Amino acid sequence: MKEPDKFHRKRVQVEGKVDDLKKKTSRAGNDYTTFKLGSDDKHLNVFSYGHLNIEEDDTVIVVGVFYKEKRVGRSVFKNEIDASPKVGGSVRRKN
Repeated sequence: MKEPDKFHRKRVQVEGKVDDLKKKTSRAGNDYTTFKLGSDDKHLNVFSYGHLNIEEDDTVIVVGVFYKEKRVGRSVFKNEIDASPKVGGSVRRKN
């Protein structure tokens, strides 16, 4: 994303291709999905609670809150969109 400082903690809507899709369950038992949106050299990371109904290479529209950097416990996530429903986010396949 160009000018990540400008969009930090703001609601965004982006469209792109799903890459490196992972559907996992945390140690606490919470399902979540992560993937990269875009190409290898220019991509955004996307996170959402739950196992999303999307597949690798799908074109999707992502709505969520962008974080230039987000700390969760000891982990640091960079250039990530939180598309979780609890923040008003969504991920849907483009028709």
